[in-house]
Amino acid sequence: MKRLATQIRAFARDESGAAVAEYGLLLAIVAVGMITLLITFKDALITWWTTLQGSITATPNSPSGGGATP
Repeated sequence: MKRLATQIRAFARDESGAAVAEYGLLLAIVAVGMITLLITFKDALITWWTTLQGSITATPNSPSGGGATP
């Protein structure tokens, strides 16, 4: 019985699981913050990505006066 009491006290003093719980809580807070930002700025992000996509896929203008003539 004394051995069981000793193990219970040792288990109660052990703090190795506390760090995991703290990191889990921190991750949850960051995730909630990111979701909130994405919901808040949804329209602005859609506009930004659409503009960026258009800039990437647009046909570039030919350079004026900079190329060699055939």
